[in-house]
Amino acid sequence: MEPTSRRTYLTLAVKLLFLLGLILLSIPFFASLQSPQQADGRQNSPWHVEVGLQDIAAGTIKKVNWPAGEVWIYRRTLLDLQHLARPVSGLRDPDSRASEQPASCQNNLRSLSETYFVFIPNETRRGCLVNWDEAQQQFVEPCHGARFDAAGRIYGKSGHPRQQNLRVPNYHLLSAQRIRLLPPGQ
Repeated sequence: MEPTSRRTYLTLAVKLLFLLGLILLSIPFFASLQSPQQADGRQNSPWHVEVGLQDIAAGTIKKVNWPAGEVWIYRRTLLDLQHLARPVSGLRDPDSRASEQPASCQNNLRSLSETYFVFIPNETRRGCLVNWDEAQQQFVEPCHGARFDAAGRIYGKSGHPRQQNLRVPNYHLLSAQRIRLLPPGQ
């Protein structure tokens, strides 16, 4: 074999080995870009957050991190349920027609469960964080002085006229003690 043809052969072999190495190294990289699937075939997603409810005592709130911000889950008390069962008066949007919630939560409880109220704890005008006022059995926010019942519905004469009921994210009940938060619009 001539020295030039041998050199050409070795150069080609090195280039092919280098190309093969790049291909083998790129496989794990491209595989990491895909969302892994769970056993039930769903794609893993930061939007799909499963939350256990068994550790929430009546009258308390569980805070959950979610890509769109924090979500709170409030476990209603018997007194809350009694207030919500009464005829509605003094609420700005009692039927939640102008509010942001899934269609399945457009009811007087604004939730899929009588016991748990799942909501985004920021009022709708300036994004001020609400607090639970146990003495008055309602959520209150400091920016405009708005007050909300245990279903997140705003009282008519409180706050700013453009404020709406607290927003409810998309979610599913997986069981009586477990929910799954979903991406907006799903």
